[in-house]
Amino acid sequence: MGGVIAQSYAMNNPEKVSRLVLSDTFGELKTLQERVLGFSQVIGFKLYKILGAKVLAKGMGLAYKAPFAKQAKEYFSQVSLNVDFDQLVLARKAINKVDVIGKIDGDQIPTLVLVGDQFGKSFVEINRKIADGIRGSKFVVLESSMNPSNLVNPTDFNQEVLQFIQNSA
Repeated sequence: MGGVIAQSYAMNNPEKVSRLVLSDTFGELKTLQERVLGFSQVIGFKLYKILGAKVLAKGMGLAYKAPFAKQAKEYFSQVSLNVDFDQLVLARKAINKVDVIGKIDGDQIPTLVLVGDQFGKSFVEINRKIADGIRGSKFVVLESSMNPSNLVNPTDFNQEVLQFIQNSA
């Protein structure tokens, strides 16, 4: 959710943002595929509320089964045990309404958009759409990574972010 919040903040307060790093996020849910993705998250949280936090924790473990995602698997499996499903549903419904594509001035705010390659082509394309909507932004697909890239592939993530900050100073 941080990427959605960061984009909204940058759009509404460009004078307060010197650089923007977005990772594994989205900027709008307009196509049918995007809307289904957002809606399925709401339904999923409601279903997990019925099934229980332990089932969510187990599901998170399955989602992060790749060896390189061990840190994310452990984190999300643990966090899932204490989640407030009602708050997750409300938060997801709110961010599903985001519409920031093309509304951030890349000339004013240098922007880096990162996305992991392991959640599928559609997720990569959703992030490419963000980069395409911000003039002059840099778009990077991180190999052996998935949401959240900073946990799954911290070495490459940190390298890209540090390089971006140094080059946009």
